[in-house]
Amino acid sequence: KTDKHYHCKNQVCHVLYLGCDDCVAKRHGYCSRFCEVVDKAPAKLKKVYAKYYNQYFRPQQFKKARMRSL
Repeated sequence: KTDKHYHCKNQVCHVLYLGCDDCVAKRHGYCSRFCEVVDKAPAKLKKVYAKYYNQYFRPQQFKKARMRSL
């Protein structure tokens, strides 16, 4: 339905997602309700979440296949 790309407002997540204008307005610019809650949390909790996210989730998100040697 749409070709527009948006970045999540949560700076830790900052994932690129597709969404129509109504959906983005309904979610207030976040990719999920979880990101909205985490972004409004205290700074100390955000720091813990960022460490966990970058250590466990981010490396798997962009995992690329290795080429085999010939």
